[in-house]
Amino acid sequence: MKILFIHEVNYRTKVIFEMHEFPELLSLAGHEVHFLEFPEDTGIRNSSFRTKRRLISGRAYPKANVTLITPPTIGGGFVDRMLAPITVIPQLRKLIKNGGFDVVFLYAVPTSGWQAVRIAQKSGVPVVFRALDVSHLIRKGLTSRLVKLAERYVYKRATIVSANNLVLGQYVADLGGRSDSPIINFPPLDLAHFATQSRTHMRNQMGIDQGSFVISYMGSLFTFSGLIQVVSDFAKLSEPSDRLVIIGGGDIENELKRKVKELNLESKVIFTGVISYAELPEYLSVSDVLINPFESTLVTNLALPHKVLQYLATGITTVSTELSGLFHSLGDKTGIHWVDSPESVVQACMNLKQESLDQKTISSFLGKDFVNEHFSQEVSLAEIEATLSLVIRDSREVFITQNSKDIAIVVPTLGVRTDYLRLSLNSLRNSGAGLLCIIAPKELNLDDFVSENLFDLRIDDDGDGLANAINKAFSLLPSGVEYMSWLGDDDLIEVNALN
Repeated sequence: MKILFIHEVNYRTKVIFEMHEFPELLSLAGHEVHFLEFPEDTGIRNSSFRTKRRLISGRAYPKANVTLITPPTIGGGFVDRMLAPITVIPQLRKLIKNGGFDVVFLYAVPTSGWQAVRIAQKSGVPVVFRALDVSHLIRKGLTSRLVKLAERYVYKRATIVSANNLVLGQYVADLGGRSDSPIINFPPLDLAHFATQSRTHMRNQMGIDQGSFVISYMGSLFTFSGLIQVVSDFAKLSEPSDRLVIIGGGDIENELKRKVKELNLESKVIFTGVISYAELPEYLSVSDVLINPFESTLVTNLALPHKVLQYLATGITTVSTELSGLFHSLGDKTGIHWVDSPESVVQACMNLKQESLDQKTISSFLGKDFVNEHFSQEVSLAEIEATLSLVIRDSREVFITQNSKDIAIVVPTLGVRTDYLRLSLNSLRNSGAGLLCIIAPKELNLDDFVSENLFDLRIDDDGDGLANAINKAFSLLPSGVEYMSWLGDDDLIEVNALN
């Protein structure tokens, strides 16, 4: 498959999560992957009035190759963000209409999402909208209403919705007024990566005594993270040797540091700042308990915090507030200690000091076993491939039923450039032709084309010249065909040209 991913963030600087993992895993599986980013926060010195296209190595999986497409930018700041919904349209039109993509995998909404959906619809390219959160609930202020309008447009008109949990998927389907159900695709997790353990070494490096009880939080420091409450409770409930490690950065970092200073906790609370993906397992390994103390809001109840999956993969005891999307996805058989609110998190951690080794082992096994079964790279990749294949096949079948049944196009090919052949057949599928016939040498393997439903009839070429091949194909076309023609295997035709 040739897949175009679209997101409104910077691929090269964003914290690694599924927007990197899915494209890179698909690349490693042999698919051709392109990614259109928004170059946020690149700085005025990196301004460019030309679209940049480069083949890069993967960030989560360095052996993967992704064609990264960066639109023109004047630094990726506020002005760029405001102009992007208009300036990105020519780039989207060129990519989607002429790029030969089998499918668009869309993360974006207000910056480039609604435009991509509109252009893809007109170009006959199916769109999988990937729901991870609800943009208008995260973006507060005057733009929130506009973002919500964009969301409704995208949710309603995307070919299908793929969500990372059922609660979010249903919310998106309801807001978009969809009649179909969302497809639930869990994100991939590199289990081997998070199995790394460097507890003794890292404790020495971070100045933590080997006997200390350590509670750790990892991730963005959102206003709804519950960490202000955690710091306050840690001051009241912790013993002198206990430590709280906060891995990450974000909105409330300065407020948290002021709170720590106010409570005289500087020697007990460690801020690591943002840590690279490669180093995360080592930093997590210093912990006795990992926490997700998110407040219960609409935003958090619709989310599936990736950090919790990573926690489970480490095998370290985990405490989390019981959030709808998270609990519905993981349930109560994963060894997680669920609590009702951020106010209960630290107390739950302190209670776990008395947990026996057998209890810790059981919790660790349950968590690792669950993520291995449902979130492994192999499982997640197979499921997302199935989703993409489904939407491509269904879209073509719908398009075929709308095409002229009495029109047949014959495409003779030797299979020298199957990439050109794929582009040609894709354009023909979207042209209005009711029947596509390939005449090709018997030994040419076209199994991928069959699975992608790129033609309807195959005839073996006898090898006695182009004219004889075309005439043979014409003679074998089914009855009911009133108009027949042929095109070269590198020719393209306009969408709906034959309708």
